[in-house]
Order: sequence, then structure tokens, then C-alpha cells
Amino acid sequence: MSKSFSFDELSNGYQARYSLSPMPETKSFLNKLIHNLQPSTVCELGCGTCYWIGILNNPDYKSFGIDISLNMLKNSPRFIRGRTVCGDATILPFQNTLFDLMFMVNVIHLIPDKDLIFREVYRTLNKGGIFAIIFADVHDERYINFIFDCFNGTKERSLKLMPTVDQLRKMFEMNLFSEIKIDTVEIINATFNGAEVFNNPYLRKNGSSTL
Repeated sequence: MSKSFSFDELSNGYQARYSLSPMPETKSFLNKLIHNLQPSTVCELGCGTCYWIGILNNPDYKSFGIDISLNMLKNSPRFIRGRTVCGDATILPFQNTLFDLMFMVNVIHLIPDKDLIFREVYRTLNKGGIFAIIFADVHDERYINFIFDCFNGTKERSLKLMPTVDQLRKMFEMNLFSEIKIDTVEIINATFNGAEVFNNPYLRKNGSSTL
């Protein structure tokens, strides 16, 4: 997976994005998956600073993460670093059928060859396991992002990068996944006025927006 920009440069301030929106419904959704599945092993693809692995960490299962940015991993909590790998999620350095649950949060749009991700997940996922992709559906006509209004070209770039729901469904089907489910996990409402627009963690210098 090639990097069109460096997450290493964003790593120090990346975690601040969750102060703006901790995404509680996403946490609830992932916890529900874990409760229902009762996995022995969980892996987050594109784990970054390990926000999700950190808050989901549970002694009942082993959690792992992989990210292409070493600096992002270095900014993760100490207790989780021993189970993180700096590597490419399209060439997973894991054995076959290792994980019961694999997931990614707001990462799929950063991967040019998405088919490789599906093939690798299918290879490393246990039979009966779950692969969950959580992403912003920018193609939904109800989707509004203040960044689109502030910077020319960001909406067009976002629409180009982000797959549609139907495209993702077809990728699951083509890679032999069954029982495909699509749900709205979270609706985020936030209002910014004046200087607030430029002082939030996404847009300030060395912020966390990838647009």
C-alpha cells in the first residue's frame, strides 16, 4: 500500500481527533460484535495510534494491530505496543486462519487496491469469523462535512477515494464472504463557527485530516 502523504507527520496530534468525536456508537458496535462472537483473537487493520484496540482491550482475547506508519504506532499506549506490527495490510504478516474478528475504522478509502485487503483478510480470518469495515458514507446525500465548504476540491477528492456501499458489498461477495450486513453505526453531529473551524484537531497545523 503506497503512501500519498505521510501519517508519520500527523502522528503526534492524531489522537486529538477523538477529543472532538470519541465515536461512542462505534465503540458500542464493536463491543457488541465482540460480545456476540466471543473471539479469541482480534485484529485492527490500519490501527494508527491504537485508539480502538486500546479502548476495546480485554484479557478475554488477544488483540493485535497493524499499521504502515511506525510513528503512529509509537504514539500508541505502552500496554498495546507489544501486539502491534508496522506493515502493509495488503500483505499481512500473519498465518492463515489466525483471527476471529478483523476490523478497520475510517481506513478503507486510503487503500488503492482494496481487493488485496479482502483477499488477505479472507486468508487470515477463521471460518465463521467476522470482517467489519466502518467508514464515512460520503456518497449519502445526507452527508455534510464542513471541510468541503472551506476547501475547494476536498469534496471531489473524498468522493473519489471513498467506495460506495454497493461497491463494498460487491467486494465482499467477490471474495466469497457470506452473510453480508450493512448498518448505520453512528451519526456524528458537530457545529463549528468562525475560528472554531480552524482550531479543531482536523484542520489545525499538523492536524489529522487526510483530505
